[in-house]
Amino acid sequence: MALLNTAYKLVQWGRNVLMVDADLEAPGLTYLFENIAQQPGQLGFIEFFEACKRDFMRRFNKDERLEPLTNDDLGRYWVNIPIKHFRKNESGRRVLPESARVEPKLGHLALMPTGRDSEQYVANIARLDIARLYRQRIGLAIAKECQAWLKRMPFEQTAFDYILIDSRTGFNEASGLSVNALAEALVVLTALNAQNLTGTKRFLKKLDLLHNERMPTLFVVSPIPPWEDELKKARLLEFRDTFKPSRNVLRIPYHPLIALREENFVDEYPDSEPAQVYTELANEILKINQDDVESILESTRAANSSKDYSRVLDQLRRAAQQSQRLAIDELRFYLSDPADIDAPFEWIMDAYQQLADWTNEATIYNDWGIAIGTLAVRKAEAGEVEVARRYFQEAFDKYAEAAKMDGAFYETLYNWGSHLGALAALEAAQQNFGAARNDFEAAFAKYLEAVKLDPEKSEVYQNWAADLTALREMEAATTPDQEGRERYRKFYEQFAGVVKNSLKHAERHDDQNEVRSN
Repeated sequence: MALLNTAYKLVQWGRNVLMVDADLEAPGLTYLFENIAQQPGQLGFIEFFEACKRDFMRRFNKDERLEPLTNDDLGRYWVNIPIKHFRKNESGRRVLPESARVEPKLGHLALMPTGRDSEQYVANIARLDIARLYRQRIGLAIAKECQAWLKRMPFEQTAFDYILIDSRTGFNEASGLSVNALAEALVVLTALNAQNLTGTKRFLKKLDLLHNERMPTLFVVSPIPPWEDELKKARLLEFRDTFKPSRNVLRIPYHPLIALREENFVDEYPDSEPAQVYTELANEILKINQDDVESILESTRAANSSKDYSRVLDQLRRAAQQSQRLAIDELRFYLSDPADIDAPFEWIMDAYQQLADWTNEATIYNDWGIAIGTLAVRKAEAGEVEVARRYFQEAFDKYAEAAKMDGAFYETLYNWGSHLGALAALEAAQQNFGAARNDFEAAFAKYLEAVKLDPEKSEVYQNWAADLTALREMEAATTPDQEGRERYRKFYEQFAGVVKNSLKHAERHDDQNEVRSN
């Protein structure tokens, strides 16, 4: 069950996982999912190995009479396992209803069973005769052929992210094949009694894997009893002295359900100790492949430094499957200074849309508005008037979304007013004075709302005063008459009244002089 729980955790983190039941004499995974893995005619590992051997011999002997193995054939050897909505019958056996579906945010789980369920099953195992292939010195080459085909095993136009092989325990041809030829990393499960420790040591030594770093190896000790502390401590010391593990040694504590039933702890009991260990095991497997969240974020930073922005988002989406919070924080850091962002506008939009998909927070939409508004100001300064107008409107839409989520969000109102003032300046420069007046008035309204929320923030007065000055200069240049003066006076008196009421709040801060001068 360690393999199934680990596979399930990887799937929860968005990885597509193929489980291979190579335990031919005692097929646990095949038994567990027999209602779909042993449908009439369903092929499995035995037939897959035979096909790989036949394809190898075809090329080795240049015998065109033998049927080749093709990519189109690979889907015949595995079945999809719907990973949610398991239910159990009275005996505790798992039954998978036809309506079960994989949730969209999860990865996919598949199983290559041991082989076709028939009366010839035992004869089919014997026919593999792996020992004879090794005696003929072609066993390793055929096994490597199988490994290459496994890595190409297609799932929805791509390969599986991880292939977990359930190997036979002890000394036998199938376990040697799985460990020495098919695997690229090894997970060794052992108990702490003398028989298990001695047997595991002999097995690894026989395969030249004891104290050998050519294959990354993870050790899992199970079950760890809750009693016999002194003996347990002594056996763990003996274990470390014997195997000298270079990575974390994981310990699965004793749990009655492990002994009595096949339980998916990471799904049904996610807070249990076994589930925590299986989660750690899944993460250690990711680390071997530099696919854990820390490694992905490191890769993301390198991509960001080299301005490979499409890779940044792809990597962060992968990291989010394991830790959405870390991915959100990382992406927000990249977007934290809109004036310093050198990414294409479309990428910035995609990045903020991804943030919005991950977390429905007003701050996301506020920051999104700032980013678009900053780009709008750049476009205005570059003389790209129509593009600037479009960007300003998009910024206002984001501020409106933020305000809808949190109407008492000072920063949204302040930033909204600032960019309305910038649009008003653009319209004034284009001699669209009516539009400019409307935008200035809208900006003043946002500043007023912001001051009501927080009268002690000096920057709102600075921007408000600057926009009033711009309006005064525009009115003086365009309507040097009573109407223009009255229009400006109305806005000025509103501002002056707010400042007077705000000075008493500013007395507790160094902002008083700034408020007074504005």
